[in-house]
Amino acid sequence: MRIMCLAILILTSSLISCQQRALRSGYVIEQYRSAECVTPFNDESISPGNVTRAWNTTLKVTDKLGIHITAGEHVGGNVVVRYLPDRQDLTVVPPRDSFYPTDIRIDRDRGFLYVKTDGLAAGIWRETWLYACDLPQRKLLSHVLVDPAVLPSECPISQNGLLGN
Repeated sequence: MRIMCLAILILTSSLISCQQRALRSGYVIEQYRSAECVTPFNDESISPGNVTRAWNTTLKVTDKLGIHITAGEHVGGNVVVRYLPDRQDLTVVPPRDSFYPTDIRIDRDRGFLYVKTDGLAAGIWRETWLYACDLPQRKLLSHVLVDPAVLPSECPISQNGLLGN
């Protein structure tokens, strides 16, 4: 019994020490705050009777760049950008078992896409991550752990049933 208690204590303390410190300020947070909402819709097919954010949206980023975003707020949900017209896909947020996208924003002037995800790290503690993607360069720039208290409210769900912007 003592060995089992000791093993649990060691495991718990090692998990706690693995936690990173969440950012409360910084460039990515500021850019996310000022970016334009990509409006989600409620996808009842994922969880009937519950509000589940989803995106199935085509956007014009610049005169020469169009994208289509697909994402869903569910376990294992990922965010994929399909470039138009060449139909090449870029996974901005890979699927993770206990994390899901909860907000997507775009800065058309810079050509950046920002995605907020939320979930349980190791199935124990809640974490919020911000992803930043350079759309013209077709690459993920960063993903950082952030304090959700410093972020703006998530973009409102479309009330008219339209699929995004």
